[in-house]
Amino acid sequence: MAPPPLRSARAALPPPRPRWDLIAYLLRYAGQQLSVRTKTEAERLLPYLALSALRYEEYSYWNPLVKSDEISRLGRGPMVIDVGAYNGSFSEEVFRLMWRGPADWLDHQSGMQRRSPGSLRVLAVEANPPVFAELLQRAEASGWLDKGFCAVHAALSSTARPEGVRFFEIADGGSRRMGAHMLSEGEVLEEGEIAVTVPSMTVDGLLEQRLCALGEDEDVFLLKVDTEGHDVEVLEGASKLLEAGRVKYIIFEHVGEEWSGDLADFTGWLWGFEYGCFLIMDRFLVPVSHGWFHPLYKSSLKGGLISNVDIFCASPHDSDLPAVIEGFVTHGHARRAKAIAFEALRGWQDTLRRPRRSVQEAHGDLERFLERPNNDPSAMALYLADLLLHGYGAQPTAQERAMGLTWLRRAAFQTQGEDTNARPGWAATAALVELASCYQFGGCGVRMDFRVAGHYYKLLSAMQGGGMWLEHLGMLANLNATGDLQATMHPVKK
Repeated sequence: MAPPPLRSARAALPPPRPRWDLIAYLLRYAGQQLSVRTKTEAERLLPYLALSALRYEEYSYWNPLVKSDEISRLGRGPMVIDVGAYNGSFSEEVFRLMWRGPADWLDHQSGMQRRSPGSLRVLAVEANPPVFAELLQRAEASGWLDKGFCAVHAALSSTARPEGVRFFEIADGGSRRMGAHMLSEGEVLEEGEIAVTVPSMTVDGLLEQRLCALGEDEDVFLLKVDTEGHDVEVLEGASKLLEAGRVKYIIFEHVGEEWSGDLADFTGWLWGFEYGCFLIMDRFLVPVSHGWFHPLYKSSLKGGLISNVDIFCASPHDSDLPAVIEGFVTHGHARRAKAIAFEALRGWQDTLRRPRRSVQEAHGDLERFLERPNNDPSAMALYLADLLLHGYGAQPTAQERAMGLTWLRRAAFQTQGEDTNARPGWAATAALVELASCYQFGGCGVRMDFRVAGHYYKLLSAMQGGGMWLEHLGMLANLNATGDLQATMHPVKK
């Protein structure tokens, strides 16, 4: 296997000294599971991955700049690619856990009420023709075709073969069924067998050819591969996606009795793309990347224990990975497993330290969006302020936070100015709430200033005719001379 084009020199750093005591602890509980044919299915981990997808979607209806192709792909709904989809059992779990359905939302640029389709998208790839037909039947019966599901009949590998890939079909009690393996070059068919040619593609090719209306720059939430021993070649065919860091999570299968490759080499190959990997065990994860691999994790044909296991990989800097570990690793006996997974994660993060990018570096010139025609300049100013203050994958600088506050003020006063008799629109109200909160709690790069916060709450109360903001303002008015908000909210008992 050729080494990957390293995403950074950090990935080439030698691993730290292995923690053999921690590795041995995990082997105590993982050894028996690894040596038998049964395994913990990837579906058990899926609910914990899905939680981050549900949080991911929220921004797509709030800030349109975040979902704009020109600025960021973070706001798009999750894309799941299911390679080796078989009859759709994994895809069915994806829909059950992650499908949220269509949503009504107000397009503030046009002022029109719109309905968005469900943002989950599933691309299922299956090579076996009869099984592919069964997959389509299941999709139609389950209503997936109206929920962002698309199926591709192809055999994926490290490279696309123009001539396609041949499977064999055999007679079976008067009917015909497909053989379970691809024909090798020069292989002679037995009596009653016929060759069937299947299109050959790569994962990168799926996006480059824009199949199923995919964008060429699409981000993939989960790339799941289960191709009975061909998983490595499939992932090698996704090297462009991996090099660009556009795959959030990877799950693939290691079948020790069928695959002649070396798991240490392949997880090292993925590490070159800055992905750390874990074996998926029964309610715990076993780290195997960069200093955590043990010789017993090799195939049973190479002196190791592994017969069949699913493997989970992610960037150590993925913001949702700690929650995945926290939720999934709950084994009743391997009580140190969670702490060990976090120990491995911290080590990987230290090795792959990333420079923080400013909002401008991450998203480019943001003010160009103000040149777009829109019916609500306050809303556009609010969106820009939101991006400058929260970053969405970037680290705002002090100057950018200051710019964000300026745009918040523009959003609040752009239409009515300081005329408190004017009824504000939704964006002006939201901007005033955000400004008051920034000064009340000290966020947005400013220090806590309750007098300024009170000023904005007074404006809100005057604009909206009182209500809850007057009550909040009354709480602020009761602050003591030192401005001790904490003492007001949680009085100390004497």
